[in-house]
Amino acid sequence: SSDLFPSHDRSHMKSFENAIKEKSKLVKVLGEKDHAILNFSDKNVRKMSEITKAEVLWYGNKTDFEKSKLTNYVCYSDVNVTTEGTNFVLYDKSENKEVKIKTKLIGTFHAANICAIYCVLKILNPYFVEHFDKGVHGLLLPLVGRMNIHSGPNDTLILNDSLRANPTSTAAILS
Repeated sequence: SSDLFPSHDRSHMKSFENAIKEKSKLVKVLGEKDHAILNFSDKNVRKMSEITKAEVLWYGNKTDFEKSKLTNYVCYSDVNVTTEGTNFVLYDKSENKEVKIKTKLIGTFHAANICAIYCVLKILNPYFVEHFDKGVHGLLLPLVGRMNIHSGPNDTLILNDSLRANPTSTAAILS
């Protein structure tokens, strides 16, 4: 499941509440043999676990799990963003495994996205999880118009996020 942000209310869903309702339908239809990968850091997404029969694999920011008794989650910490990319530590709680991640993607929010990718691969093919750090660094590249660095005038750098930028994504970039 994706995150839910107030920017969703500008879409065809008309309101933020409608976006929550529509996205909830995705997990509600899952059965007991299915998996739901949910962002624990998003309170609206967290509530979706109450309406699914699927096995939930959580992901999110490590600090959000500190008071939790959950054991089936993947989290990130120690995020460092530079003009070269984003580095962080990915931690798989159920495997008691820590992986240092280096990616060419720029932005703290990519740590959560990459944790979600890890969760998908963990379910589909554990082989990929063993080589995850190498694949992330070499294969995940920014899309044109999404967090690209360009040289600007007077030795400045321009961060181009013009493709589908919204107030929430702009705020995330600046944080």
